[in-house]
Amino acid sequence: MPDKIQREVEDVLARLDKFPPPKPWHVRLRDSIADGIVGVIAAFSSIPFPRLSAGHVVLISILVMVVTFLAFGSDGFGRWIIVGAVLVFIAAFAFSLRRKSRPGEQKYWRDRPMDVDDPSGRGGRRRGPH
Repeated sequence: MPDKIQREVEDVLARLDKFPPPKPWHVRLRDSIADGIVGVIAAFSSIPFPRLSAGHVVLISILVMVVTFLAFGSDGFGRWIIVGAVLVFIAAFAFSLRRKSRPGEQKYWRDRPMDVDDPSGRGGRRRGPH
């Protein structure tokens, strides 16, 4: 009986050396880098970021322009930061001008549907003897 167990153990150990074949070092390196990048992306995607409106971005870009001008002046590296902040300001301003709702979307005020085509703004509902 012990010879049978000994043979099975030796057989398993012999097969273990052949299976699975070891991966080349470059494949292991690539897999570990990819796993690290996926882990970092997963960590950042789980952080709840606040939603910024276009108005917030406009204010932040103005703040960046002023702080950069006061800290660096308008030469060298500061100039490029100011140029970037101006571009962000223009883009955020353009986005703030676009229409807020979709054409088919119903607008609500105080949890009631609003009729925006009615010039009185009452939505066809009248209160009292008016």
